[in-house]
Amino acid sequence: MQWRFFIKMKKVIVDCTESIELPEGIGNSSRISALVKEKTDKLNGLNQLEVANFFTISISETDKMQEIISRLDLSFDSFIVRCKSWKVIPIENLIAYLTSIGKHLYMYVDDEKDLQYCFSILERGVDGVVVAPQLAPSAVSTLQKREGCTIELKEAEVLGVQDAGEGERVCVDTTSMLSIGEGLLVGSFSNFFFLVHSETVENSFVPTRPFRVNAGALHSYVLCGSDSTKYLSELAAGSRVLLVSKEGRTRQVTVGRVKIERRPMILVNASVGCNTGSVVLQRAETVRLVSSSGVPVSVTSLKEGDTLLVHVTESKGRHIGLSYQEFMVER
Repeated sequence: MQWRFFIKMKKVIVDCTESIELPEGIGNSSRISALVKEKTDKLNGLNQLEVANFFTISISETDKMQEIISRLDLSFDSFIVRCKSWKVIPIENLIAYLTSIGKHLYMYVDDEKDLQYCFSILERGVDGVVVAPQLAPSAVSTLQKREGCTIELKEAEVLGVQDAGEGERVCVDTTSMLSIGEGLLVGSFSNFFFLVHSETVENSFVPTRPFRVNAGALHSYVLCGSDSTKYLSELAAGSRVLLVSKEGRTRQVTVGRVKIERRPMILVNASVGCNTGSVVLQRAETVRLVSSSGVPVSVTSLKEGDTLLVHVTESKGRHIGLSYQEFMVER
């Protein structure tokens, strides 16, 4: 089951009504626009939106919602709201009202911390944010992280499965509902990650844990961004990890709890071409990797010759989770 409601094409609108000095790194993407008083040729081809095309309203905590709605000019298609204090509840109400009549809502954001939640208010979020030029890079980065990207998954052949004795395994409990086909990319090596499936597969012995990935031994790497990792032992409440679907779609989720317990373990070795990797997981029927056909498969039923989905990168060194070029051998 897919639990997430996902809206694409959010926008970042850079407020250029006072200054047209844009920071470096702001490209000409259709996702980024400049809010101007009138069109100018000084913005290097950046899409320009005239402020006259937006109805702008400022809200304070003493305003009553019905009065706010009565002040809206519904002849406009797009609205910019600036909240002075309360920044969630008024936006929830306006999202519910304006989107129900086919209008677009943009939120003026002047604090970087507000970028972390404005795209998810009422799950749908605002259609975009309006920011001062100096906040534009952070807004673009936040939007890219939220909407994720596609990561390449390859077919790996299982070389062997063997007992790994006892060890501490890490259950990663997220604050999100996970779906069939989603999991974390985990591995013993910094360039070879196995797609470890979430505990979303029903069985007759234990209830599902639709927020959890039983991710493996605490020494393992887990992918947290497109090119950043942590050891499973480093994760804690508030950490962010990269959730990946069997199609390679990604989204960042927040860790709500990490549970480490001693359990019997199993070692899985696999290869893609000349690249080999391994992962150590709890020996249990509910711990699953993802087959090359996208089907969750229990680690207790794996055998030599089976094929799994993995993510393989160029072999690099890692320091505090970031990759860099150096000579390195992992085995």
